[in-house]
Amino acid sequence: MITRKPIFLLPVMSYFILASALNSQSKKIWIPNKDSKMSELVRKASNSVVSIQTFISTEKENWCRVGSGFVYDKNGFVVTRKSVVQGGDSIIVTLVDGRSVPARLFYHDEDTEVVLLKLPVNNLTPLPIGKVSQLNIRSQLTLIGNSLGVFPSITLGTYLGRRSDGMLKLGVVVPPGNCGGPVIDEKGRVIGILAGRVLDNRFNSNEVERMGVALPIEKARLALNYAMKHIDDRGWIGVSVVNLGSDNSGKGVKVVRVVPGSPAEHAQICKGDTIVAFGKRAVHSASELADWVRQISPGHKIMFKIHRGRKIISKYIRVGVAPWLHDRGTNK
Repeated sequence: MITRKPIFLLPVMSYFILASALNSQSKKIWIPNKDSKMSELVRKASNSVVSIQTFISTEKENWCRVGSGFVYDKNGFVVTRKSVVQGGDSIIVTLVDGRSVPARLFYHDEDTEVVLLKLPVNNLTPLPIGKVSQLNIRSQLTLIGNSLGVFPSITLGTYLGRRSDGMLKLGVVVPPGNCGGPVIDEKGRVIGILAGRVLDNRFNSNEVERMGVALPIEKARLALNYAMKHIDDRGWIGVSVVNLGSDNSGKGVKVVRVVPGSPAEHAQICKGDTIVAFGKRAVHSASELADWVRQISPGHKIMFKIHRGRKIISKYIRVGVAPWLHDRGTNK
């Protein structure tokens, strides 16, 4: 969600259409009838949109954040925004056919806040990529995502140009839950990633509801292509960890799962261990540790300090490559 100084937007007509997915096995959604060609493009694009649930646990409460994303590569790579998955202990992605699968945070670009997730599935259908430069002012756009728990949902609006920071201005109702989802042009191609809506108390409520902001796909694609190009350079040790809670920041993260045959298992890391240090750095959060591990090239050894019972022990782990990289196919 982005807060900006007031900007002038022309009045636009927006339509907010919720597409019921009660019968997910039939893969049918309701979309506008007035333009059969556009309807078919939206229906086809919906097959590449996902719902994302991020589960966050602390010692005091458990809660879930809901957002959207879309398939970027057929071998299980999904794009969303940082705000959708930030701070999550686990991420579950629901495909349009009803399958719910766990996701791993593969890449996060700090400049664009674009996130690339990896799913343990293949043969997905990626969305075709468009170009913002081919849009005209008032070109019709479509948002597809998980709105208020209805997935997939369809929202129609218009393109209003670029903001001073390069983000796209959208004349559209932005439903809760659609952040991270694709913005589709009239040919069914993704031209942006929804960042949120503009909030400013100097606008009346009707104007605010019709202001959307999206990251241009060209800018996102630079970061995503870099991540895909360096796919083999990212480290992996094979553990799942969770934060100890807000009152224990800086005291490590708890191991809740060790992948059989992983570098962590070979180093005798156990479920229930608390990782308190990575090399010479104290571990503050699960997301921080994941980022550090990914930055280490496979083959390097790193010392982990482990709190086990009443003892602090040191374990050296040789960083490896995630097993799904070995059979991901040839399409990068």
